[in-house]
Amino acid sequence: MDYDAAWKRLFGLPILVEHLLLGFVAPAAKWLGFSSLRELSASWAGADSQQRHGDAVWRVDYGEKPGRSLVLPYSYLSLDVRRLAQHHLPSRNIVSMIFKLDALESPAKIVPHMRELSEWLPREVGPATADTVFATILEWLASMAPRMFPGSGATLVVAKLQQEVRERENSMALLAERAKQWEAEWLQEGVEQGINQGIEQGLAQERELLRRQAEQKFDPATAEELARRLAAVTDAERLAEVGCRIIDCGTGAELLRRTDSS
Repeated sequence: MDYDAAWKRLFGLPILVEHLLLGFVAPAAKWLGFSSLRELSASWAGADSQQRHGDAVWRVDYGEKPGRSLVLPYSYLSLDVRRLAQHHLPSRNIVSMIFKLDALESPAKIVPHMRELSEWLPREVGPATADTVFATILEWLASMAPRMFPGSGATLVVAKLQQEVRERENSMALLAERAKQWEAEWLQEGVEQGINQGIEQGLAQERELLRRQAEQKFDPATAEELARRLAAVTDAERLAEVGCRIIDCGTGAELLRRTDSS
């Protein structure tokens, strides 16, 4: 699935359109009857008889006649996804989560975000709809990950999540519990991929990834100290363990102490 098709697939779901309007056009959304949402065709034949395909177009009826005080922002409302993700976003909103995923600076954050989504999504939209939404977001991530994080192991995480959803062997609650295990496996597999390109290069990439993870969760000083202590580490399993500790530890001091103890 290509980049544009991945976004269109997302917003081909009525629940995504509903959350988009509720979260970002709230003054108007409260008057809408979302049960009437229906997608319109955005394809047409041009003057040259060639088929054209536009953006997704939806129609929704008013659920209640709005008062005279209703003022819409403008005919078209443009949302800067990356900038929005740096500010407060509506909570328990599917589109908010997608914006956060799109603005990630590190592939290490994919699993925590998907874990958070799996925890509240079934309660918000029901198990059946949640399964569809979760699977569709994973399809979108599979298309986006190579662009967002080229050369990383991000696609491995997405592939594992997709396999779990396809096989339906476990509930979404169990997905959240297994996320830590997957992240450790991803770090290990990332090292193994690096071996094919040169053992030292792969290890260096993993150490740098751990440094960035520590900086994002704690602070630059902790990250630099962690990098110094891992500089001579050539054991892939130990690097994977450090990745798990970054998730588990509450402070940078605890991370460094547990790293030394191992």
